[in-house]
This record gives sequence, C-alpha cells and structure tokens, in this order.
Amino acid sequence: MNEKNMGLTFLLAVTFGNQYSKIKIAKNDDDIIAACLTLAWGDAFRHVTKNATGFAKWKERDQKESKEDVVNSLVKHVPSFADADDKGDWIIQHHEALDSLLRKVKQTPLQLGHYQKLFNMTVKLHACAWIFRKELGIENRINKLAYEKADCPIDSIILETLGYKNIKWSKIDRADCYNKIQGSIESTLKEESEFKDVKTSYGRLAYDFLYWK
Repeated sequence: MNEKNMGLTFLLAVTFGNQYSKIKIAKNDDDIIAACLTLAWGDAFRHVTKNATGFAKWKERDQKESKEDVVNSLVKHVPSFADADDKGDWIIQHHEALDSLLRKVKQTPLQLGHYQKLFNMTVKLHACAWIFRKELGIENRINKLAYEKADCPIDSIILETLGYKNIKWSKIDRADCYNKIQGSIESTLKEESEFKDVKTSYGRLAYDFLYWK
C-alpha cells in the first residue's frame, strides 16, 4: 500500500466509522445507501428523543422492525430524492409515507428539517464513498446518484455561515423556507468563481464540502 492509499484508507475509516467495512466491500447500490443512511440517522434525529439517538436503542424499546428492516425500506427512496429538482417539495409529498416507516421510533413529530438532514447527509456520504472507492482503486460497482442536483444538508453550522440566526434546522416545516435557504447557498456559490467545477459536479452540496467546519 502506497502513502496515498494509506492516507485515504485512514480517512475512509474516520469518515464512516462502524460502517467502514460495509462501505469498503459493498458490491451494490443498496448496500452503500444502507450504510450511508445508518450514519446519517444520528445526525438527523439525535434531537428528536433521548431514547432514539441511533439504531442501537431500538431493540431496548421492543421495536418490531429491526434497523435493517427500516433502512431497507428507506433505501428505495434515496435515488428518487437525489434526482428530484425540488427536494423540499419531494419531502412534503413523501412526508406521510416516511412518517409511517418511522412511527414506531419517534417520540415527537418529524419535520421537513429532519428529513432533509437524513436524505441530504445520505447523498453526501454516498458521494464520499464513491470518491474514496474510486481513489483507492476499489472497483466501483455502485452507481453515482444525481450529485449534480444535490442540496446542501442544512444544520446549525450551515445556517450560521449564511447569517440565518433565527432559524433552527430541526424546526423547518415548510418547503418555501427550505428552498429560501438553498437559494442563499446557490447565490453564494455563484459568487465564488473558483468553485465552478465542484458546483457543477456536486450542486449545492459543494457548499457543505467548502464551508462546513
């Protein structure tokens, strides 16, 4: 193993934690998406309830569905979300169906803000997995999602960089609010000409790669 691959392997492990081995050996799209969803879960729902910070808690609460069941049910939605031109509207349209999948694990209502974080983070992690596998020379049997259409995951750090001081990402419940924030991200990226290439390849997700600290 050369120095580049050694460094990339370390970064892959740091990025994906307990999903590292799954990301490295995955043979198909669904395996990669499931691993990315599992990681994104913690970011999206950790504030919903103290007892639902991750899949490990589910069995303690006697859930009928295992984590694999729920993840596998969500996997099919990710490519559709990634390909949507208006992701805020996509979440509104699918909100009831998504809630029905997660009803047994949530203690409080899930907002658009929670779902945008789950799906946008999943797309971000999927892009990272694809890049890592390509650079490490691992055969990419997985297909790219529509990264060029990707939105930036909205969280407190992103909102702060944009000057939105009175909005909490977990309280976003309207598509127009979500789209306004994404519009601000779009405008910022357009002002930065040196980011043109990465913007073309990764859409508004480029803002997360460039500004999230």
